[in-house]
Amino acid sequence: LCHMTSAAVERRRVVLFCALLALVAIGKLFIVVELELFGDEAFYWLEAQRPALAYSDLPFSTSMLVAAGTALVGDNHFGVRLLFLLLGTALPLAVLYLAQPIVGTRDGLYAATFSLCIPMAAGLGILAIPDVPLVVLSVVLLGVFERALRTGLTRYWLAAGALNALGLCIHYRFALFLAAALL
Repeated sequence: LCHMTSAAVERRRVVLFCALLALVAIGKLFIVVELELFGDEAFYWLEAQRPALAYSDLPFSTSMLVAAGTALVGDNHFGVRLLFLLLGTALPLAVLYLAQPIVGTRDGLYAATFSLCIPMAAGLGILAIPDVPLVVLSVVLLGVFERALRTGLTRYWLAAGALNALGLCIHYRFALFLAAALL
């Protein structure tokens, strides 16, 4: 690495990150295709059959994601999990978005790469549960909130407000995240 230019080293880091992300995504895809629905997923699939603004245990976003996935690829367990798989696979990109303005591109890329090694993050998106969009949205929201505080730009404050509203549409416990942000 000593004789390589910094641009070449940076390209290698990006290629390594993309290769690891693809490897984790392929592993997740294999599990998603083979694994039958688990109890809560079946409940969300049933909720997706009759859309409503809220259900007994959570708002509408989870069942909406299930309904959209089954509309895209069919009414099967892969369709139930499709959008959750995509969101879970995007988590390292959300980590990069959060970290980049704070620590720079190089260390942000390290953070995104190392997020692939965290078991919860690496497995995120295998099951169709509200935690998947909740975690990804929370990381993106932290990135937007950091930019809003640092720059004071209206677009970041509006995006933070919209993402907070979206978070409340995913799960009621998102209110805890909102309370922490207010503090």
